[in-house]
Amino acid sequence: MLINNKNQMANANKVNADTGKTKDALFYYLKGIKAYDENDKGQAEKDFNQAVEVEQDNAIAYFNRGTFYYNEKKFKHAIDDFIKASKLRLGFAEAYYNLACSYVQILSFREGLNMLKRAVKHDKKMSQRAIQDPDFENINRMKEFKEIVFST
Repeated sequence: MLINNKNQMANANKVNADTGKTKDALFYYLKGIKAYDENDKGQAEKDFNQAVEVEQDNAIAYFNRGTFYYNEKKFKHAIDDFIKASKLRLGFAEAYYNLACSYVQILSFREGLNMLKRAVKHDKKMSQRAIQDPDFENINRMKEFKEIVFST
């Protein structure tokens, strides 16, 4: 999973902890991206935690921290954050999709399939993405997986 995109990276390079006046979730998330790209994972985690702390009702803050945890193979933490994000923003297809990936990584295939089904229900493009995603190689031959991704 990508922890950022090109637009976010452009903003992350502008972030300076000393000059940041707006201390919102986006500020800390961008700081976290910068730290992560500089391979300072400890600082990145602190920044992602701070993003959640300052905006506890921000689904994107939880989603972004969950993506960080996923990339660090802290799947239980990622699952907790993706669940929180999906509860704060109903129909959040990306959160359901990342939940599916996380569950598959811990070999909870039923939960993974259920979350993938939700993701596809809210965004049909998720089925094409899942077909090509190596995160699903443990389940992509299963009948249920094929029913989910090819029924759209």
